[in-house]
Amino acid sequence: LPVVEASSVTGRVILTADSKAFEDNQMGGGDFKDDYGNKVNEHLLVVLTNGIMKYERVVDLNGEFEFKNLRPDRYKLYIIEDQIPKYHGVNISVFEFDLEQGQLKYGMDFVVSPVMRDMVITVKEKVANT
Repeated sequence: LPVVEASSVTGRVILTADSKAFEDNQMGGGDFKDDYGNKVNEHLLVVLTNGIMKYERVVDLNGEFEFKNLRPDRYKLYIIEDQIPKYHGVNISVFEFDLEQGQLKYGMDFVVSPVMRDMVITVKEKVANT
């Protein structure tokens, strides 16, 4: 059997309050808290799959993740989007790439930030009493 050097994939989930970072893919930083005061990035799940095997990682407190001991193949990397805070979006839904023997694929970063929304402001006139 031939020996194959394992590969790795690393990246981050970057949470930013800067809505422009979503459009420009700028690297900001910060924590979002849910209604109970828990940091949102403590439980975000990132998935890596080659179509046969599926690997999952929960990001650490810094939003970082790592997949080790991978064999060369074509992979898809994505974040579970229903875990993203309400009214926020991710800069890229999925990374697709070929991983070669012994390759360290780094910088696979997802930027999560507020998305621009339409707002409707209504003004009611006060009716004078007669």
